[in-house]
Amino acid sequence: MRPVAVALIALILLCGAPGWGATKDLSMDAWMGVYIGPNKVGYQRISVEKDKFEGKDVYRMCEVIKSGIRIQGRMASLESTSTLYLDSTLKPLSGVYERIDDGVATRTEARFLPDRIECKKTTRGGTATRTVVIPPGTDLSLRPAYQIGLPVPAVGESRMLSWLDPSLLAIVSEQLRVVERKEVTFRGSKRSALVIHLGKGASEMIDWRLEGGEIIRPEVPGLGIVMTPVSSQDALADTYGPELGIVTTNKPIPDPRHANDLTVRLTGVSDRGLAKSDSRQSARFNAKDNSVTYRIRARAFDAAKSAKLPIKRKDLAAYTKPGKGIESDDAEIISQARSIVGGETSAYRAACKLRAWVQANLKPSDDSATPLSAAAVLRQRTGCCRHNAVLYAALARAAGIPTRLAAGLVYDEGAFRFHVWAESWVGQWVALDPTYPGDFVDATRIKLVDGGVEELAAVARVAGRLRAEVVSFE
Repeated sequence: MRPVAVALIALILLCGAPGWGATKDLSMDAWMGVYIGPNKVGYQRISVEKDKFEGKDVYRMCEVIKSGIRIQGRMASLESTSTLYLDSTLKPLSGVYERIDDGVATRTEARFLPDRIECKKTTRGGTATRTVVIPPGTDLSLRPAYQIGLPVPAVGESRMLSWLDPSLLAIVSEQLRVVERKEVTFRGSKRSALVIHLGKGASEMIDWRLEGGEIIRPEVPGLGIVMTPVSSQDALADTYGPELGIVTTNKPIPDPRHANDLTVRLTGVSDRGLAKSDSRQSARFNAKDNSVTYRIRARAFDAAKSAKLPIKRKDLAAYTKPGKGIESDDAEIISQARSIVGGETSAYRAACKLRAWVQANLKPSDDSATPLSAAAVLRQRTGCCRHNAVLYAALARAAGIPTRLAAGLVYDEGAFRFHVWAESWVGQWVALDPTYPGDFVDATRIKLVDGGVEELAAVARVAGRLRAEVVSFE
């Protein structure tokens, strides 16, 4: 699973830059280090220079982000460069967006016209063109103006920032809100800072800026990401690439796939929301040392107690509907689910058939170019644990089985590792893991979050911070 690496992409879309006091010369060169906990995972740079475009004086704005994270012995990397040519009012005229995600290169060229954007996107799959209509009233100059350092709304006011998302080839918008003014200590002195929120959900950024405009701390609390101003030398220093996907423990767990009962203490959990308790596990949070003690009791489900299909309970309706990345209403998903389930009316046995099919038919792959989309995974038939879980969830929902995703840790190869599986309601919530063989899910799965695709990112808040102490097991 690679939620942390994927989460860093949000920085490309939301990052600001230091310096408000704009003059005629808007030239700048700002560097930020990107950190997850104490670990440096990359850097971001925004530069603005005067240039020429089609014989006219323009500004050339360049945004660069580079990150590297070691996940279970494998380096996950992202390099992204966005170059925009802006007129004197900071409206974009032309842009080139280049991204290399784990060695997979994508290039998007965009020509901005008054009412539309003509785009050409080139990937390893070929070249596609698209015309993106600019909605009436959309001001594409506000985001570069904010990044360069022109005035933002006063405390209590808001503004909508819109831009072209080169991965979606669509205009996206996020609300900028100046929430409050706070006194902070920066470089040894008390200063007044504006607290600015951008976006919402797991990728919401909180941007701290001094009254004079200098940025001092952009952070994405939902993803555990913090940025700080650094010199270019410190930004480029090759100190990132820490191992974030493995959680070491004090002693091994023999035969983990048959573990029925496990008590483990995780330190480095400052978020009480990750102390999940349900019918399978209990969690006790200790705020004094930021630890959670989990006890997981894994029991095989009695198929005779299974609910019958289809399951139509109002309190479970949200888990049978399509969701982001879980396209249970996709025609191919529906057809595949029907083919696998056949005439089976037992919800549990049907869920087991779906789990077994996904585990047998998806080729393991860490290729991050595979979208976290059940429909795409079904077509490509490759993926890692999160792709398996998303496809299983979509098939199960299409079959009328309420299903959600679960993310946390699994013990394998001598350590705990970040992992994604699923839970289906078949008379009660039952864990099912389409990555591993067999229907029994052992007690070494420690659930930190559950829900849909968007909830998975919450595990990034503890990446690189956890330590495990196995208290007991059987």
